[in-house]
Amino acid sequence: RKSMEANNRPASRKGRKPFADDDEEDESYYLTEGEKQQLLLQEQNETLQSLQGGITRMGQMALDINDELSTQNRMIQDIDEHIDRTESRLSGLQKRLKDLANDSDRGKYCTICFLTCVLVLLFWLVINDE
Repeated sequence: RKSMEANNRPASRKGRKPFADDDEEDESYYLTEGEKQQLLLQEQNETLQSLQGGITRMGQMALDINDELSTQNRMIQDIDEHIDRTESRLSGLQKRLKDLANDSDRGKYCTICFLTCVLVLLFWLVINDE
């Protein structure tokens, strides 16, 4: 009977423990799966490092944009102040011109215009004589 059992066993199992191949297969399966998991972890780490680099660059870009916006905001405020001062000066000048136009003594303005024309004519004569 023992010889029959021995003959019924596959050739690879003769002289070995029963299920020894199964243990080796399980061990190699687990090693292979472990290696796959290690590779997967490594790929995930590389992806995360790449994402971290991108996020760091985006953060720096956001800080640069914030600095640029602050600078431009100060420039706009300066321009706004200059416009306000210029508007105030222009308003004063318009008031003086209105007062001048409403002045009843027009004779002095005619004299000023006539003398200005004479000055331009004399200047033109001097330039053309040379």
